[in-house]
This record gives sequence, structure tokens and C-alpha cells, in this order.
Amino acid sequence: MVARRFIEAVASGKADVDQILTITFTKKAAAEMMNRVREVLRRQIKADPDPGRVERLRQAYRNIERARISTMDSFYSRVLKANALAAGIDPDFAPVDETRSLLLKEEAFNTCLKDFVRRHGKAGADLVLAYDRKLAGDLFTIINDVHATFRSRGREPGLPKPNPEKLVDQNRNRLQAAIDGFDEAVKLTGIEGKTVDNIRETNRTLRGAIKAPDLETRESLLLAGKPKGGLKKIKVEVDELKAAWEAYLLAIKSQKAAGTIRLMSDLLESYDQAYSDLKYRKGVLDFADLSLKTRDLLLKNENIARRLAASFSLIMVDEFQ
Repeated sequence: MVARRFIEAVASGKADVDQILTITFTKKAAAEMMNRVREVLRRQIKADPDPGRVERLRQAYRNIERARISTMDSFYSRVLKANALAAGIDPDFAPVDETRSLLLKEEAFNTCLKDFVRRHGKAGADLVLAYDRKLAGDLFTIINDVHATFRSRGREPGLPKPNPEKLVDQNRNRLQAAIDGFDEAVKLTGIEGKTVDNIRETNRTLRGAIKAPDLETRESLLLAGKPKGGLKKIKVEVDELKAAWEAYLLAIKSQKAAGTIRLMSDLLESYDQAYSDLKYRKGVLDFADLSLKTRDLLLKNENIARRLAASFSLIMVDEFQ
């Protein structure tokens, strides 16, 4: 399909061979596309009855080596090398394929991981062991996948900085108010019984959780003081007590997780910096670099973008490979 559209554009005079940008996703596909275009050109030169079209096809066949059929990374590389100064990069950079890129990533991760454990001490070592107890590369896979996701979306790698303290305070106050509300409702209605006694007992445990000095004790007491049972006469108050208990427990878990998220964020950002530094020293760019630097170049330089756009009459992407 793409080859036939290429030939029709040339034969009709809509574009010369070097005015058509044809993007494929592998070098093998680019070479196959070039061969298909040559083959279709030869057939069409013999079969087309229109002398004008035949002449344009013959000219295209003579100039076929000027055809811009390439992979996306090759296209990005050409644009960046032609505008290296504006892009702020060394024009002698070398693109790296996926295999070499992975080796560089592993080297960068090993470097930043040593520094991470040195800076964070036991907390850093505990994180490594929690996510990669056998040191089999599981933590690298996690961090690298997150890193790749951010870069594929054109964003700087970095996790949101958690701040659960306000949430903890709000839900602690909510739970205290729910306990007080239950006591007041029991007093006003005068109800008694086993369920009331059980909830009073768990409420004492929950008051201890609210006053506990550390997260581990708070969580332990909260789990031990889970409200159970129901009372029809004060259903609203009991339901609020249960909801407030659950909300406070989730807030405590969020506060515990915040430390892990901060460590993970630091490791992610350190890895990003180590990988960038290593690529800079070796004078290489990976696929994400090529695409993002091309994007930034065109967004920040209107004249370059306009000139590049004017050089093409037709852009095609070979999706069926």
C-alpha cells in the first residue's frame, strides 16, 4: 500500500522522491520498502500508458537513492545532526540500539545504587532487599520500567512527593469525633448490651491508637480495635465509626508508604542522572533522547520547524510490518 502510494505521488507530479518522507520501524523494513519501491517503479514504467507519467517515473527511478525512506530514529538523527548547535548537542553523537542501551542502563544503575545505599544507609539497604532480596535485578527492572514510561511520555522521570501528614491529622480527628459521637449516642438513647460493650472495648483500643507515639504501634492498635457489629438505634453513628476507622487506617498506611515512595523517587532520579551522565561521557543518544531532543528542537525553533516541514510534500508511515 505505501509503495503504491509512493509511486502514484511521484507519477502524478505531486512530489519528487526526496519530497516524500516514508517512516518504517526497523532498518530491515526500510531496506525492504526501498526494494519494493524500486520493483513497483520498474513495473509501472513498463505498464503506464501516459508518457508524462512514465517520464516522471523514469526520473524517480534514476534518483531513487535520494528517497527518504528510513526508521524513525534515523530520521531524528539526521534532523539533529543538521541542527546540532540549535539542539545543544555534539554533532558527532552516535545513536545506540536497544541492546547497547540496556548495557549502559545496567552500568548506570549499578553506579547509582551504590551511591543510594551509601547516602541512605539502612533505609536504602532495606529497600533494596525488600524489592530484590536475591539481588537478581528485580529492582533495576522496576526502576527502569518506570523511567522508560516517563520518558516515552515526554516527561522528566520523578514520582510525586507524598505528603500524607495532613491526611493523617484529618482522619485522626475524624476517628476521635466518631468515638465521641458513639459515646454520646449511647448515652442519649440509653441502649446497652453485648454489642455496645464490644464497641466500647474496641474504642478504648482506638483511643490508644490515636495517642500512640509511632506508626507501627498505631497500625497494630487500629487493627486490634476494628469496630464490629451493628446497632439499629444508632446506625448512623456506628457506620461513621467504621468509616472513620477505615479512613484512619488507610492514612496510616499511606504515611508508612510515603518513606518508601520518597526513597524510590530518589533512586529513580539518581538513575536518570547517572544514565544521562554516562551517555554524555560516551557521546551517545538512545531512542528516547533522539525523539525528545527532536521534539524540543522543533518546538523551540520555529524557523527550523517551518523549513523541515516545507521540505516534504508527503509523509507516510508503514504501519503494517
